[in-house]
Amino acid sequence: MLLASAVSLGTAIAPVLAEGSAVIELAQSRPQGGGERPPRAAMQACSGKSAADACEFTLDDEQVTGTCRSPDAKRPLACVSGHADHSQG
Repeated sequence: MLLASAVSLGTAIAPVLAEGSAVIELAQSRPQGGGERPPRAAMQACSGKSAADACEFTLDDEQVTGTCRSPDAKRPLACVSGHADHSQG
């Protein structure tokens, strides 16, 4: 009887645990500081470049200069303006 109760409890909890892990995975997949992707032009400006290389691109008829950066090794480099706000919280 105890084993049957444990199996029932495990069956009831499994979907909740799976849903919780999906939420954690989604939260970890978003970059910090707003969660928005950089503009395509910012990523193209760093194509073939290394982190900390100088870069520039045009956004809304405005020339943006900066350096190539990435929040982690899994994400592509993007040109980040020296004037961008990088404060957390």
